[in-house]
Order: sequence, then structure tokens, then C-alpha cells
Amino acid sequence: MTITAACSYLRNGNTWSNEFSESAGLKASDDKHAERVAYEAAKLKSGTSRIFLIRQNAFPCIKCTMYFLEESKKSNKFIFHCESNDGLYARECGFLSRPFDKDPNNPGFSEAQLNGFMYFKNGQITATGKMFTIRDETSANPTITSTKAVGGDLRPPELISLPKAKKE
Repeated sequence: MTITAACSYLRNGNTWSNEFSESAGLKASDDKHAERVAYEAAKLKSGTSRIFLIRQNAFPCIKCTMYFLEESKKSNKFIFHCESNDGLYARECGFLSRPFDKDPNNPGFSEAQLNGFMYFKNGQITATGKMFTIRDETSANPTITSTKAVGGDLRPPELISLPKAKKE
């Protein structure tokens, strides 16, 4: 299975740059994962822009999730548009923390078809209706889980207001 990623950076006027694309097999070394290589290419061209949109056919694995969390601590912000769950990484990154519940309106919908948006800012992850918890962040085996968010939308308003940054 191949993971494909395309990364854009935000230009003045709230428009996205051209996409920098990459693909990688599931066995690629961590620094060669599609989203990381696409991001590095976009970052080189982005100038002062610190907001990146990464569109891919998978959720980030745990190592890439931790990598982008660290990058977000450096004032970078990331919007992940995960168009499907190829590689079944939605559990690793905490997007799916309990067994997949079949959708009664789409009974043929599988866990691999799960999709959604994740937002990385200031060392935190947010998603629609989810609150993320990171345990053992500095260890070799961190864990990320999510629970239902109570008390409103936790997503960064400046990110979700951008074009292509949420489900329309």
C-alpha cells in the first residue's frame, strides 16, 4: 500500500500555494514518510508562512504525529485533511480511540474509509468534537487517545476559517 501526501503553504490573501506531493510505502523510514517529505519541500519554498495544509490518503502514524506536534511548538500550524484511513493509522494518531462503530446510514462504510481533519497548533491536536490526550510524550512509545470534547469547539478558529480547512 502506498501513502500519498500533498502539502501546501498559506500565501498572502488566504490562498494556498501549489501542492508539493510525495508518496511512500508503508515500510519507508520515518523521515521518508510521504507527509514529512512533502512538508519539507513546501517549507523550503514557504518563506515566512507558518501554516501548512497536508492532504493525504491516510492519517499520520504515531511517529509523524509526534514529529508534527514538535514542529507545531515552533510556531508552525498544520491542517491535516485525511481523505481516507489507508494504513489504518487513525488509531495510532488518536483520531479513533475506540472500536470503529458502523455507520447505520452507510452500512458498507469500513474503518479504512474513515476520514477527517486534524489541526496541530502549539503542541496540541484538535479535531471536530474531539479532545486529545498524549501520554509518555517523550518516551519511545507515546500514546494518543481522544475523547468527546465537551463545552464547544476546540479547533483553532484561525485555521478552520481557511479555505479547504474543514468539511464544507
